[in-house]
Amino acid sequence: PPPRVTPGLGPAARASFPFGWVTPKHLFANFHNYLYMPSVIHSGPSSARRSLSAGFSLFEMMTVIMVIAVLVTIAFSLFGSVNAEAIDSVDRVNAKVIISTQRQAVMAGASFNSTTRDDILRELIDGVQPTGIFKNRVFRISGIDPKALGRAARFLMLQEGGVLEFDPSAGQPRL
Repeated sequence: PPPRVTPGLGPAARASFPFGWVTPKHLFANFHNYLYMPSVIHSGPSSARRSLSAGFSLFEMMTVIMVIAVLVTIAFSLFGSVNAEAIDSVDRVNAKVIISTQRQAVMAGASFNSTTRDDILRELIDGVQPTGIFKNRVFRISGIDPKALGRAARFLMLQEGGVLEFDPSAGQPRL
């Protein structure tokens, strides 16, 4: 075949160009032809053409799926720890509500017949009625889900005299 002539460049410029027919102007004008090609060196411009509607290769699709999987894993780990911290915070607040309810009942004149933490919780769930001026009032824990009540119980410790106290170190590992 006859040598390819590139308009605008003289023979000396074409000879100094290693690819012969490929000039910077040609690369810029036909850049889309080389997007999916592993190399710029071809036998001619017709072999370098590839349809842009051919879609993505399997390698490209797998790369995108792997990147998305890594991002989802990172997101789940971040949101999972935030969710655990939020549940822990709600459990601490519920424990303080239980302690407050018991203290109010004791100050109003109620007496607890139980000697264990779980039995005192059962009495507070059922309701405790004091004697004296507040005898028509019933002190009970309401509005706390039974599962949340069980989780909040880990922050409660029983002191002498059947008084519940808050244990802030209950959610942390002991050394």
